[in-house]
Amino acid sequence: MEKTEHKIVVCNHAEYSGNCTRLNLWGDDGMKIYPRIEVIKGFLGEVGERLTDFIEIATYLYAVDQMVVRCQGRVDQHGYLWNRNITMIIAVQDYEFWSSPEVVGVLQETMNFLSDDRIIFQFEKMTNRPPGQQYFRFTGDETGLSAPPEQVMLFSGGLDSLGGAIQEMLVDGHQTVLIRHRSSAKFKKRYDYLEKALQERSQHKGCFISISTGKDGEITKEYTQRGRSFLYFTLAATIAHLLGLKSIRFYENGPISLNLPMSSQVVGGRATRTTHPQTLDYFQKLMRLIVEGDFTVENPFLYKTKSAIVSLITGEKCGDLIKYSMSCAHAWQQDNLHHHCGTCSQCIDRRVAIIAADAQSFDEDNDYLIDFFTEDVDKKKDDFEAENKNLLTSFFLRGDKIGADDYTMGKFQADFPALYDAILYMDGDPFNATKKIFMLYKSLAKDIQKVSEYATTKEFLARARSVRGKLPPDCLCNILLQNTRPVIEYRRIEPEPPASYVFKRNGEIWKIRFAAGPIKMLVDSEGMFALKRLLSAPHRQFSLEELVLENAEIQPATVGGDEIAEGFGSEDLYEAALDDKTLRNCRNRYAKIKQELKSAKAENNNILQAELEKEQQAISDYLAKNLKPNGKAKSINNTTKKKANRLVRNIGTIKKRLEQHCPKFKEHLDQFLTLGKNPSYHPNMEIHWDTVEE
Repeated sequence: MEKTEHKIVVCNHAEYSGNCTRLNLWGDDGMKIYPRIEVIKGFLGEVGERLTDFIEIATYLYAVDQMVVRCQGRVDQHGYLWNRNITMIIAVQDYEFWSSPEVVGVLQETMNFLSDDRIIFQFEKMTNRPPGQQYFRFTGDETGLSAPPEQVMLFSGGLDSLGGAIQEMLVDGHQTVLIRHRSSAKFKKRYDYLEKALQERSQHKGCFISISTGKDGEITKEYTQRGRSFLYFTLAATIAHLLGLKSIRFYENGPISLNLPMSSQVVGGRATRTTHPQTLDYFQKLMRLIVEGDFTVENPFLYKTKSAIVSLITGEKCGDLIKYSMSCAHAWQQDNLHHHCGTCSQCIDRRVAIIAADAQSFDEDNDYLIDFFTEDVDKKKDDFEAENKNLLTSFFLRGDKIGADDYTMGKFQADFPALYDAILYMDGDPFNATKKIFMLYKSLAKDIQKVSEYATTKEFLARARSVRGKLPPDCLCNILLQNTRPVIEYRRIEPEPPASYVFKRNGEIWKIRFAAGPIKMLVDSEGMFALKRLLSAPHRQFSLEELVLENAEIQPATVGGDEIAEGFGSEDLYEAALDDKTLRNCRNRYAKIKQELKSAKAENNNILQAELEKEQQAISDYLAKNLKPNGKAKSINNTTKKKANRLVRNIGTIKKRLEQHCPKFKEHLDQFLTLGKNPSYHPNMEIHWDTVEE
């Protein structure tokens, strides 16, 4: 398989002698890439070196994201060349902070998930100080707010952020700072109208701060701009911090935020991850490191569909503002007459939501360059180029599939494994988070089904034909009526289907599948590793010590001391005397940890060092509890019985949970799992369990 090219980008006059691309914000070779923020005079305090670095790093990322072409400029329908490989070497003023392993780690994780790329950061101490930063332009002394600001939010001018502004300013009555992008001239009137209307209807509870971003035209080669939101997050979070606030809010509907592929063409980083729960968690971690304190980044609309947001807008008597909002992802197709292309995923989602919320009277059909209900969405392209038709058809087919009465949460989990990227970063336990996501997509599916029915009624078809005449075969009406050519979906290579029998850990949850049934999830608990080991080795008799040591990986206890050994778990698991094998394992592991600690310290790997020290302390505590001063094991009565009883309790607790979520698996364990002094698993047929952690 062909590999993507490795791009090295050197920024802020950092020293580097190899082949690279250079980007500088100042100096004789400075390029015209910059953020400009119009703010109120006296509104913000001193920015400081660290925040200035933050803004510059985000600006360089914004430029590089558009400078390095995905797929190396070729057709790449399977996505092999989608991900880019970029090293960024940046000179910064607060070198000690930005070069720390924790900060670099969070920054890389953030950008790699957000952009779907592999971006490596290297920082150097800035030796040539730049001129005074000019990121903030001051416009006057009047903030426009009737009281001190209470909340900062991103305002894109789309339907979701319009709903968010209405929620903050009208419903909750918050004094709100809205960070918006300074639009081109063709959109300015719309933004200005929304700003004026929101101010009047909220009694001036909003302050709109404009951000403009500029760059040399030669830089713009890639249109996807998956990392652009990082720049807006940086600027919004910086402004919030300078205002003395400890949070910012993005407003985006749940299905778009969660990024589950409703169409097979919209997968991974190809769909927006701007407000994905994992992205917001990374944003939050990074900002907390920067300000060295509490900071929250949230999306209050995570569990709302777009139609629910439209209903919020109309419910607050702001339906007339819908036609001034802009949702289209293809800005280059827009003109003064048509502000939406009509065929991108955002336009499809918008029209479905407005109709599902019975708000079509507030929208204007002629605002869409293509009316996908009644016009050919691909303008006579052949099947292999019909990307709009494939996207549109996939969207409605999958909505119909999820909306079916027999479509269960188990099927949903199997069809959309990408949900596992989100559930660990959402409030509550993973099972309830999965349930909420499932119900959210059920609601979206009902919206899609409602629109399907709307577009195939005799009244709608008659009205459409009276305007358009004979409808083309590749409009939605004929697609839904199946009066169209076969649909060809472009697919990236799908992952292999899960094994029929699965018992594996994924983060803090366990994926469970029995006899090719639906995938279930259980939260991690004591006993899971013991059960995994039993399932992975059928017909083998285990000692209790083997299962206890493996099980203890879930909750390593704490430890210290030089004669000590290997921390295998929480101390109450080890109520018994040590046997020779366990003592030998402990001492061997302790010696190995000492070597690994030396390497971690030499590499300045603080995260690994902390983990190793924690495990070392756990071993010390464990052995101190179980050894006499002379180094021999303490003698404790009923050791084996205590361990056996503990394992029985743990497995019993797991079975009770399985009885609710996977009863057939529970019955299987009742029949073929034997506990006691030598636990074992003896199924009556050959079963291969997938127990490898993800």
